[in-house]
Amino acid sequence: MTTLLVVDDDPLVRRTVVRALERDGRRVVSATSGAEALSVLARDPSIQLLLSDVMMDDIEGPSLARQARGMRPDLHVIFMSGETPENLTVVGVDKQRDAFLAKPFRPESLLALVNAILRDRD
Repeated sequence: MTTLLVVDDDPLVRRTVVRALERDGRRVVSATSGAEALSVLARDPSIQLLLSDVMMDDIEGPSLARQARGMRPDLHVIFMSGETPENLTVVGVDKQRDAFLAKPFRPESLLALVNAILRDRD
């Protein structure tokens, strides 16, 4: 079964995203930081999609994605952020390679994007 990893240092956002994905029948694990996410990725080979906040206290999302792809080159990434597009470019979000979801977003938007990415993978 495909597993999704949700990483956000805001507990409310993290819980909301996890609940929406679980209600959609997805297997989800979560992490409160980039460091914790890397540890989870190292232990769980079933993770195929990373949903990460862009701006976190310990590791910014793009750096997390680079390190995660060092372990899993085929890992899909969705970045979530309330930052402006200019700030996202500065921190290294590659909108050509990775998906992006602007905060705040509706659960329906999240599920549509996740399902499209996973459908394309199959």
